[in-house]
Amino acid sequence: MMDRTKRLFSMRRFCARATLMLCAILLSMPASAADQIGTLAAQINAAHKARQYKAMQADLERFLALRPGSPQGIYLMAIARADRGDQKGAFAALGQLADMGLHFDIRKQADFAPMRDAPEFASLEKRFAANLAPVGRIQPAFQLKEKGFLPEGIAHDPASGDFFVSSVHLRKIVRVHDGQASTFADRDDGLWGVFGMQVDARRGVLWATSAALPQAQGFDPAQDGRTALFRFDLRDGTLLGKYAAPRDKARHQFNDLTVAADGSVYVADGDGGVYVLKPEAKSLKLLTPAGELHSAQGLALSAEGRYLYVADYGGGLYAYDLQAQQLLRVHAPVDVCVYGIDGLVRHGRDLVATQNAVQPQRVVRYKLDDSGLAIASAEVLAANNERLPEPTLLTTAGGALYLVANSQWSRFDDQGRPLAGAVLHAPRIVKLALH
Repeated sequence: MMDRTKRLFSMRRFCARATLMLCAILLSMPASAADQIGTLAAQINAAHKARQYKAMQADLERFLALRPGSPQGIYLMAIARADRGDQKGAFAALGQLADMGLHFDIRKQADFAPMRDAPEFASLEKRFAANLAPVGRIQPAFQLKEKGFLPEGIAHDPASGDFFVSSVHLRKIVRVHDGQASTFADRDDGLWGVFGMQVDARRGVLWATSAALPQAQGFDPAQDGRTALFRFDLRDGTLLGKYAAPRDKARHQFNDLTVAADGSVYVADGDGGVYVLKPEAKSLKLLTPAGELHSAQGLALSAEGRYLYVADYGGGLYAYDLQAQQLLRVHAPVDVCVYGIDGLVRHGRDLVATQNAVQPQRVVRYKLDDSGLAIASAEVLAANNERLPEPTLLTTAGGALYLVANSQWSRFDDQGRPLAGAVLHAPRIVKLALH
């Protein structure tokens, strides 16, 4: 199951060494994933351990056909090629990762030891190092006072100018008005850890997603996997509705949402696909085909409302055609990475995303072509900035991007406990101009 906690720790271990990278692929596949992906991941792992690199490469070719442009798959392909003596092929794969703007410490990878004296190796190290250069002019927006807040989501009310920030650990939503924070809703409303939110100003509503998980105070293991969409009165925080995930045998974790012009609310399930709550509906309905998405995260609607863009954490970027009721993969050039996306918003015809499962973590703008189903180019807006150590979700306001800068998930262990010696900081919200 790819909930928020498991996705963090599987990806954090991802670059440690080849075996852990192979395990990361397996950890990122939920129980409901297509059998083909799970089988391939297991075979890749087994082939690497057995040093059967020809079989490993063949399985990786099939894996990359299903997950085109996956950094995990490409890096493992470089390892397989290197271990088969195909240095040219290994350098080509690593060069693709460098072109994506990613960083890997290839000198630490034992499989690349025979390649270290080649001039291409030194060139690649320089290219990877260049990808750690600071990018973007990030400015402070505001800061909250409570340490251990574990912020995740942010929303903006264009009418009042107020911001809303969600807390996973403290199980609440705060409203920030003229720089002053006050509690808008909390556990007394039934909230667990709070994730993505969005204001529907036309209808005077704040929508929020919430899920029970170990990082939330007072976590009850019996409620693990419980999650719901909450509807609050924008004026005073009165709870107007709660829409729970289906009570089936699957585990669910709602983590983000977006609202359409007609009032429909689309909800991402970190352990599966996307649900929809139609206006006046009493319950959520699964929108995307079961098993097609493995860990839905950020959502954004196209300008005309035809496509719902969905970031699948380990599966890439998709567009759900709301007219044809069809899930389509958004095509990306070979030098563009669309994996590990957490937050997603639309700005004009572009998509802007936070990527926090790649190194470096960053903010990226994807320029779509006229079809809306392919990326024409990508631009890194911010990366390697001390003001943006651990970004999560984001929103737009007044031509600028506002995002949670220091979520601090990395300071908690798998059981939701602060790591020994971890220093927790007050939440910081930063802004970035969008030109």
